[in-house]
Amino acid sequence: MSHQVPPLEVFPQLAVFQSPITSIRREATYGFYGPFSSSSFTDSASDFILNHCAADKAKLTQALSSFLDDAAVNARQYSSLSDRPNSTHSAWLCIRVTAPSAEWVMPRWHRDGRMFDCSCVAPRPHAKYAVTLLGPPTRLLRPSEEADALIRAVEARSDRAGHNRAELATAMEGMPLVDLGRGQTVRFTWGQVDAPVHSEPDSSAEERVFVSILFACEAEMRDMCRFRGETYGEESIWVSKAGVA
Repeated sequence: MSHQVPPLEVFPQLAVFQSPITSIRREATYGFYGPFSSSSFTDSASDFILNHCAADKAKLTQALSSFLDDAAVNARQYSSLSDRPNSTHSAWLCIRVTAPSAEWVMPRWHRDGRMFDCSCVAPRPHAKYAVTLLGPPTRLLRPSEEADALIRAVEARSDRAGHNRAELATAMEGMPLVDLGRGQTVRFTWGQVDAPVHSEPDSSAEERVFVSILFACEAEMRDMCRFRGETYGEESIWVSKAGVA
């Protein structure tokens, strides 16, 4: 590959983060797989969040715009010159608005698997960018040989991946975590043996708004749509029928 792609990168946070979102009204998820435009993504993301949350519109728009712009610049940085013009042609934007839940008190440690087959002229690991605008940030294990060895040992004893969650949680208890602040952007690779190990945070006492984006050329994103049963260029929205008490 023409550029060394680090598995994990935490973007610097220059000021104390103050969330533009004060509360959520109902749980909801948003997904879009299609052509990337920072302005249109910012508009659709802010509209979706404002429909389901109480927030300061101007500050929310600014936070989303900065996140999307910085992520796109970073993604192009790790592309070769030949791939750069198409590296951010398309994207998968994901937003999750969730109420307090005990589901993730026990960590679900995992590495993200294949999203699509890389079709770059200069093949390279691809990555996902994520930020939590309300509530606790994603839990990330600090990369280490010890963590990798523990994961391999647990997975070797498990007949199916879904059966090792409790054992992994026990094995990883006390392992150092990446110091990720609220509102801080993180970039992590997927589909690689050294992809960062992460989990949803313990949000048993807090509402949460999580946003992520993954960039690709058009062919790669269409491959991802086929793989996931999604439609390129169309929004996918789920909204809970019940509001938040």
